[in-house]
Amino acid sequence: MKDDLIAIVEAVRLARLELQCSRDPNCRASDSWTLRRLSQLLESQEMDEAMQRLVPEEESPSIVADPAPRDLRVPYPWRTR
Repeated sequence: MKDDLIAIVEAVRLARLELQCSRDPNCRASDSWTLRRLSQLLESQEMDEAMQRLVPEEESPSIVADPAPRDLRVPYPWRTR
């Protein structure tokens, strides 16, 4: 598990460096180059295996918040809200 966390943190660190480089005028990488490099870093087999071990029920962590819980109670006819 420790190795999996290290692999994920390292991939995030490298991805952040790639984004920094894409914004730096001295190192300016094209958008397609940056996207290709991020894809290589984040969609690698090592990352897939680490994510599978850390979160086996999901392909990747969700970035969408869970929907707000809805009140499904049915009021009694003699009770008003």
